[in-house]
Amino acid sequence: MQAESDHPEPRAAKRSKHSPSKGSFLAGIKVYVPTTGLPHMAIRARTWAAGAARAGGSVVQDLKVPQGITHVVVVGGGISSLPPLLRPPEAIHPPITPAATALPHEQAGATDDSRGSRERTPTAAGPKGTSAGKRQTSAPGKQPKRKRARQGAERQPRLLYVSHTWLEQCLAQQQRLPEADFPPPEASEPSELQTPANAGRPPSRTSGSLGGSCLRGEVLQRQRWLGPELWHPRCAEMPANELAVYSEPRSRALGNEAVVQALRELAQYEQGLNDDVFREAHSGREVVNYQALRYSRTAAAVRACAYELRPNVEAGDLPFVGAVTARQINDIMDTGSCAALDCFRRDAAVTDSRGRQRSDSAGAATRLKFGSLPGVGVQTAKRWWDLGCRSFEDVEAAAAPGGTLAEGGSSPLTTAQRFSLQHRRDLLAGATAEEVEEMREAVQRGLETVSCPGWRIELAGGGRRSSAVHDADFLITHTSRDMSGVVPLLRDHLVSAGRLVKPEEGLSLLQDGLMPTHIEWLKANALRTADEPAHRNMDRFDHIYSIYRTTAGKFRRIDIICVPPEEFPFAVLGWTGSRTYLRLIRDYVKDRGFVLTSHRLMQVVGGEVFIIPDERAPTDKDGKEQWPPGWHPGRRVESERDIFELLSLPYREPHERNAP
Repeated sequence: MQAESDHPEPRAAKRSKHSPSKGSFLAGIKVYVPTTGLPHMAIRARTWAAGAARAGGSVVQDLKVPQGITHVVVVGGGISSLPPLLRPPEAIHPPITPAATALPHEQAGATDDSRGSRERTPTAAGPKGTSAGKRQTSAPGKQPKRKRARQGAERQPRLLYVSHTWLEQCLAQQQRLPEADFPPPEASEPSELQTPANAGRPPSRTSGSLGGSCLRGEVLQRQRWLGPELWHPRCAEMPANELAVYSEPRSRALGNEAVVQALRELAQYEQGLNDDVFREAHSGREVVNYQALRYSRTAAAVRACAYELRPNVEAGDLPFVGAVTARQINDIMDTGSCAALDCFRRDAAVTDSRGRQRSDSAGAATRLKFGSLPGVGVQTAKRWWDLGCRSFEDVEAAAAPGGTLAEGGSSPLTTAQRFSLQHRRDLLAGATAEEVEEMREAVQRGLETVSCPGWRIELAGGGRRSSAVHDADFLITHTSRDMSGVVPLLRDHLVSAGRLVKPEEGLSLLQDGLMPTHIEWLKANALRTADEPAHRNMDRFDHIYSIYRTTAGKFRRIDIICVPPEEFPFAVLGWTGSRTYLRLIRDYVKDRGFVLTSHRLMQVVGGEVFIIPDERAPTDKDGKEQWPPGWHPGRRVESERDIFELLSLPYREPHERNAP
C-alpha cells in the first residue's frame, strides 16, 4: 500500500497538471515582486530570483518590460498598493454600484475567490459595455477614461495574485504549490495588532499586515505560536522561528511531543534516503533534501508551539505547515501515525505530492538502520538494500567468504564497515554520563601528555543540549599555545594507550592541516554561496572522528575538534546544534546579508567579505551600521551570548535549542 497523505487537495490536484518536472517546476512562470513591503526585501528578492532561475522561472521587480508576468506577489497594503499596470480592474476603478447590484453568478463566486488566489478578471458590465446600472454620458465617439483604462486592463494577460509565502514555499519544497492556498493580503490594519490579547484567538488567513512588514494573519499566528512570554512588537518584523524556544520538556508537558516524535521519524526516514545535499540522478544537479527539511522544520514548529495542539490543524496555523503536512499532523493526533509513516515503517514506497510513486523511497526504515552504523553512508545503505539485505544478519551473510560483500566480491565491506557491523550493539547504544566523563578525562590527560597543561575542553552536541548522548563531541582549545600538529599527536597517543581503535582496525578519520588557509577559504566560499540556501555547514577545524574503547570494553563514538580561541564561541554554537536550529538561525542571518559558520560571522558587501565585528560593524535590517548596546569598535566575540547580541537575538540556553 502506498502513502496517501502526500496527495494534495482535490483543488491542488487540478493545478498540478500544469506543473513541470521537479527540476523545472516554475518553468514559464514570471513573478513580479515589489521593491518594498517586507523586511530585507532586496536580499529576499535576490534569493528568490536565484531559486526561481534554478527552477526554470524568473523574478522581476522592474516593470519596464512587463510582458510575460504570470504571478504578482502582494505585500503590505494589499492589491491596491500595486502599480496600476498590475492591478485588477476592480482595484483601479471600483464599481460605483453597491455589491448588491452584482450579477448573481458573481455573488456566488465571491466567497470562493476570497479563500483562494485572485485572478485578474473584468468587472461586471452592463449593456453597451458600461458598468451595471450606470448610463454612458460621454460624448459620441469618445470613450470614457474609466472604460479605456478598463479595456486596457482586460487586454493584459490573466494574473495570479499571491502572498510572498507562496514563492517561499515553492522554493523550499521544490514544487509548484496551489496558488489558492496562499491568498494575497488585504490592506494593512495595524490597529488590530496592538493588543497581546489577540494572541489567544485563531488568526485570520486572509487579513493584512503590520506596518507593511508582514501579513496580519501571520503576525497573529506568531503571537499565538510563540506565546505571550516571548512575544514583543519586533517579532512582527522577523520570521520568529529564531525567537522560539525549542524545549522537549515543555512540549511534553503540553502534550505535543508525540506529534514531534512522529514528524522527526518521518524526517529521519527521508534523511536515510538522501543526504542533506545530494545530486539528482536524472539531472545531475545538486539539490537540498527538502523532504527531510520539511518534516524537521515542522517538528521544530510543533515543539516550539506554546499551546496544546488539537486535531483540527489547518495550513498556516504553524510555521512551515501547508495543507498536506496539516493533514498528516491531524492523522498523527487521531491515530498516532499517518499513511506516509506507516509506509516508511514497513519499507513500502510512498508517493509524492502529485500522487506518483517514489520508487527511491522503498526500504527507508532498513536503509536508515544500516546508515546508523559508523562508516555506512546513504549510498552504501541503498546498495545493501538493492542486494537484498533486509537485516544486519543478511549483511553478515553477504560478507561471508564467497559473498557479494566479502573480500574479492563485487562490493566488499571496508575495514570500518566490518568493524562497525561486528560491534553494532555497542555503537548503536547511547553513551552514559559516566562514559562521557571517562572520555573527557582521557582527552585531557592525552593533551597534557603530548602538549602542555591549560587546555579547555567543552562537551558539545546533544550532550550539551540534553542528557541524551548518542556520541561524544569535544571541542578543545588553548589560549597561549600554537595548536598546529596537536591533533595527529593526540590521536597517536590515544591509539597507543588503547583508548582509540587503530586506523587499520576500525573507523579512525583525521582532518588536519586546513586551518592555515581557512580564512581565505571561508571568504571565498561566502562569495560563492551568497545566493544559495543556508543549509551547508562545512568547517576546516583539525578533527578526530573515531571509536573510543571504554575501560569496560564498550565501543563508543567520539569526535575531537581543535578550535582556535578566537573562533571557540562560534564553534561551540555550531557544534551544540541542533542541526535544525542552526538552519533556522542561518536562514535568518542570511536574510540580513550575513553568513554564519562554526568559524566566524561574515558579511558580503560590494563583492567583498568582512569578518564581523573584527573588520566591520554589524548592520541593521536596512543595511545601516548599528552596534548593539554595549558594543563598540575593537570589542571581540568571547562567548555564545555575544553572537546572539550581534545578531539582535535573545539568548537561548542549549536545552532551548533542541529543535528536532
